[in-house]
Order: sequence, then C-alpha cells, then structure tokens
Amino acid sequence: MSPHSNRTDLAARADNPLRSSLVTPGKPILTSPAPDPIIAPSGSWWLQPAADPRDIRHAFNWRFFTDRFGDAIQIPLAFLAFFAAAWPVSIAEIGAAPLVVCWLIRAPFLVRAWRVLLHQTPFILTLAFFLWQTASLLWGHDAAGQFKHWGVLRFLGAAFVLYPVLRHRGWFLLAMAAGFLCANIVQLIVLARASLHLPPLVYGPSEDGRIGGWWPNVVGGELLVCALGIHLGALFHARTRTTWAVGSVGAIASAAGILLSGTRGAWIAAAALFALWLGALIITRAGMTLRRAAIIIALIAVASAATFGASPSLRHRVIDARNEITRAVDRGEYQTNIGLRLMMLRWGWRAFIEHPAAGVGIGNYRAWVLSHAEKVEPPERTAIAQFEREGHDHCHNTLVQTLATSGLPGGILLVAFIGTSLWKGFRRGTSCAHGKGIIAAYAGAPAWMLLGTVLLWPFDAVLVSTLPMAMVGYAAAMCPGWLPAEAGDERRNGFV
Repeated sequence: MSPHSNRTDLAARADNPLRSSLVTPGKPILTSPAPDPIIAPSGSWWLQPAADPRDIRHAFNWRFFTDRFGDAIQIPLAFLAFFAAAWPVSIAEIGAAPLVVCWLIRAPFLVRAWRVLLHQTPFILTLAFFLWQTASLLWGHDAAGQFKHWGVLRFLGAAFVLYPVLRHRGWFLLAMAAGFLCANIVQLIVLARASLHLPPLVYGPSEDGRIGGWWPNVVGGELLVCALGIHLGALFHARTRTTWAVGSVGAIASAAGILLSGTRGAWIAAAALFALWLGALIITRAGMTLRRAAIIIALIAVASAATFGASPSLRHRVIDARNEITRAVDRGEYQTNIGLRLMMLRWGWRAFIEHPAAGVGIGNYRAWVLSHAEKVEPPERTAIAQFEREGHDHCHNTLVQTLATSGLPGGILLVAFIGTSLWKGFRRGTSCAHGKGIIAAYAGAPAWMLLGTVLLWPFDAVLVSTLPMAMVGYAAAMCPGWLPAEAGDERRNGFV
C-alpha cells in the first residue's frame, strides 16, 4: 500500500482524482501513518524547497481524523478576528481570542503544515526578528517599557495561526474591510452630531477638530491607510463591476477618514500609496481599467475637497505643519509638535550610534533619553522635559526606533522580513486563494496593505503600537514564502 495512503480526501484529491473517489469524504484510510516528506531548505526564499511539490502539498493538506472539522471551525473564527481588528483595542483582542484558542487546540494535529511553514525564509526572518527583539530584553532596564513594546510583537504569531487556512484570505480581508467601514460610519456620526452624548468607546472631536472615531486620532489615520491599501489592492485585481463598486466605496471612505483624523503622516503615506497604485495600474493595465481608475480618482478628489470643506480645522493643520518646520529649521525651536518629533528622531539616531551592535534594548528608548537630560545644552534639555511631560516613549520613526533599540541586526532583520513578504505578496497576487470575483480580488490585497504600513515608517514607530502592529502581523502572515498550489491556480508548478 502507498506510504501516503493515510490522507484525507482533500490530500488525495490534490494529485489523483481517480484515487480520491475511493476515499470516503472527511475520513482517512486507516493504515499506518504516512512518513513526513523530506523538506530541505532551499537556501533562497524565492526557490521551491528540495522536495517533490506533491509531497509538500500532501504534508500541508494532511489532517488527522480528529481534526476533520478543524478548518470549518477556524475559518469563521478568523473571519471574526479580522472583522474585530478594525475596532477598538479591547474588542480587537476579544475578537482574536477564540481564533487563538482554536489554533492551540489544533496545533498538535497540524505539525506537517507547520513543518512546511518553518522551511520558508520569510517566516524564518520573521522568527529571527522576534527572537532578536526578545534577546534585547536582556540589556534593558525599563521593565514597564520593555513589557509594553515587546508584548505587541505577539501579532507576528498570526503567521502560525493563519497559515493552514490562508487560501481563504479574500474572505478575511473583506471582513476587515467591513470593520473599517463601521469605523468610517462612526467618524461620520461624530462629525455630523458632535454635540451628542457619545458611547464610552468613541472619542469626540479633539480641540483642533480632528476626528478619530473610536480610535485615537493618530492611530485612526494610520489604520485607515491600511484599509486604503486593502481596497486599492482589490481594485488592482478587479475583474467584475461588483469589485469596482465595493472597492471604490471603501477607498473613498478610507481616504475621507484619513483626512478627518488630521494625521499628517497618514495623509502623506496615503498619497504615496495611491501614487504607487496608480503607477502600477498604468504600467500593467489599460483601456476600461484606466477609465474606471480615473473615475475613482475624481471621486476621491471630490470626497477630499468635501471633507476639508466640512472641517476647516484640517486646513489649519497644513499651515501649522509649515510653520512648525520653519521654526525648527530656522530658529532651532523644538517645543512644537513637529519640532519635538524631529528632536526625538535625532535622539534615536544618537542612541543607535552609541550602541550600533545591539541597541539600548527594546522598550528602553525613553529611559535612554531621560538619562541624557543632564548632558545636553539647555534648549535640548527643555525639549527632553517636554518629551517626559507628554509621555512619549519612542522616536516616531519605525526604522530608527528599531535601530536604536535593537541595533543594526534588528534593522536588517526588519527590512529583510518585510521586504521578502512584500515581494512574495505582490508576486502571488490572486493565485493560491479560494473564491472568485470579489473574493479573489481581495485575496490579492495583503501586499498593498503591508505596503501601507511601510509608508508609515517615517512618521511613526508602528511596531510599538497595538493596532498598527496587528495590521503588520496580519498582512505579513498573508504573504508567506510558499503556499501549495491547487488545480485552477494561475501557476501550476506546485507553489505560487
């Protein structure tokens, strides 16, 4: 009897349709367990592993009889987790908890799928980044800051949790898009009826007229850049009118929400993301696609103008930014919002220069800055006092923050795991995903969502904030190095 005879119908169907007819659906053939295939690392993440692709598909799809209902349970729970991820932190955590519990129960029955994942270089780089960040706890002294910043890295575990059901990522991203639309509606309610008594989870307009809805303003703007990336990614792969309609509404709502948040870094990141999307569309698409894109551009422009008109304070944000930059550059005044951020960036670079090999330790940036208060000139000392008073604990730049706290190895690993994930996400596109039409289009969006988080790097340390880090974790998890192909995929060489 074949050594692979102890597979479920799903695994048997992958390569031998005739044989699958001899297997009762949902039940394995009760013989001796099939041996694991020998999966040797390729050494290059863009190459296939040194094993027969059929064997690896069998390893990925193999299910114990006890776990025959596992996917049917985990997929709806993942749908719930993605929908909740666009809500306030407490709801996002509660929504993800059932998925994590399901994964813990299923983990012993999915060892073969984990073995496939563990041989993929993007995941190896992600794991190496996490382990190096964990090791940096050893040379820090601010226990509270360490626990806070290290704890948000838990979302990198999404790669483990989602890998067995990743072919359903189109549904997951549609669920997340629905959650973001709920957030946009809350923003609209606050804008229209600011005098109403708001629920505890909803923030009212700030003193300068910014509206974050149920998020703090800065976090809201950054998260909506990710939402914009999801919809732009779907529009890039759109083949149906339904996809164009849903994606257009989502993109317009996200752009308006970004403007309402008043987060200037998010404004720039969203504009850059839109420009890159438009450039890619011009290079790869033509005809009707570009005409529809022109309509979307016009609608976003109208929505943006209407948003600025409804909230005059947003225009003041632009003027304030120009004045604050001028005061910092020409007069050396760093007590303004942007001026202090420029100083925090300078402190982060100094910390890296002093400790290039290992950094000052994750979560120890604030302690390092405060320890230097007596060693600097009075103007800078005043900026440090403001930094302490306002409770800042990072330098508002993702790459510099990583270099400052975990040194050059941390920075290299960050760029490596994000870069490889982006490459594979863009290369895979809509292939290796279940669903057609709008589901397939949204399955091609993870790389655009991840790109949105990267474009935020110059303006905030997205890896130390819970919800932005959740977006990074979910997006990177949906861009693995290898994903077994099935009949009907765009490429049929075993992996896509």
